[in-house]
Amino acid sequence: MSGELVEKLRHRAMVFLREAKRFLEEGEYDLACFSAEQAVQLYLKSVFLKLFGEAPRIHGVRELLGLLASRLRQEEFKEEAVEIKEFTRENRYALSVLEDAYIDARYTIRGFTEEEAREALSVSLKLVELLEEIEKHVWMG
Repeated sequence: MSGELVEKLRHRAMVFLREAKRFLEEGEYDLACFSAEQAVQLYLKSVFLKLFGEAPRIHGVRELLGLLASRLRQEEFKEEAVEIKEFTRENRYALSVLEDAYIDARYTIRGFTEEEAREALSVSLKLVELLEEIEKHVWMG
């Protein structure tokens, strides 16, 4: 079952990424940011599920990244934990935009700019790529 769920979460993440790109092209910046956030959140949870057999029931992207780094460190994958921490530090602003999009794009009047949407999508794509590499290394261990 967990393998099926991993694949389902990843499929949904990729659909959200595709939709984020489309929304960006259409000038729907709020929805582009929201879709990018959903993609990252689902992909992160799929990594937890695949590597550790469970997915946390939290939503904050930076909190998920911190938890992933901690779990990797506990499992003696210190280099990978450092990579996650560095990515989080280097992309603090874009990650905060993603987190804001989780609530703001749906429930508030705050709008997102084209620049914020481009940054959110860019960091989402980079994060998925980083997670793929880390997962391969840990899985092949």
